[in-house]
Amino acid sequence: MCAFTDGSYDSKTKTYSHGAVVFYNSQIIQLKGHASNKFSIYGNVAGEIAGVIHVLSLAKKKGIKTLTLYHDYIGISKWASGEWKAGNDLTQLYVNYVKKSGLKIDFIHVKAHTGKKDPVFLLNDVCDSLAKKELKSDQKGAHNI
Repeated sequence: MCAFTDGSYDSKTKTYSHGAVVFYNSQIIQLKGHASNKFSIYGNVAGEIAGVIHVLSLAKKKGIKTLTLYHDYIGISKWASGEWKAGNDLTQLYVNYVKKSGLKIDFIHVKAHTGKKDPVFLLNDVCDSLAKKELKSDQKGAHNI
């Protein structure tokens, strides 16, 4: 399984969101969600983490053992590897979720909003658009933290 994730935040509504594109068994699956809760104080980071958790949840349901995860927020890989200390309730929840997933995850950091036409950058832009569009949605996406 291969996935791309991104998050967003609206400071006016205190809502964070995420978008993800997952490639699984020749299928393309789009994931999205948004929430306004105690994690909203972490802004965009809450959306970034929610996107990864949504992907990990899907992988677990599908019985996946290995995941390649493309992300543009460096904390996604740094907290999971232990390189950065998980110093608050959100990042601790994230690290615990990654560990409990049992997945072998290959984290690949990509630069955001490069304007390059390479598929990796374009898919990051798609996830960014999904997350931003989700902020305007009246209905909650399928997964929130």
